[in-house]
Amino acid sequence: MSQPELQAVSRPFVVFKQVFSSEECSRILVLSRASGELEPGRVFDDQAGGFVVDRERRKVAVWRHSRRDANRWIFERMDAAFRTAAASFDLPIAEASEEDIKIMLYG
Repeated sequence: MSQPELQAVSRPFVVFKQVFSSEECSRILVLSRASGELEPGRVFDDQAGGFVVDRERRKVAVWRHSRRDANRWIFERMDAAFRTAAASFDLPIAEASEEDIKIMLYG
């Protein structure tokens, strides 16, 4: 099997400055804490054949948010950033993101 051809990219990444204000970040944390759905972070383990909780390797807790009315503004702001990034690489994307947002609490 041959290796795919690689192309040099003039702009390999996109940097966004302040997608959310400090006040909006605080609001996101309030929404996250209010959800009460904190779960331990996971790592991939070859021996287990999947993702496992291993607090020695990853000390993080995760809030997952699906798109709904209370947090729609977060998704809309991120969708706009994704569209901007995709356009800079000339990549087609769906109108809206489909994945949950993960807010991570380290420590």
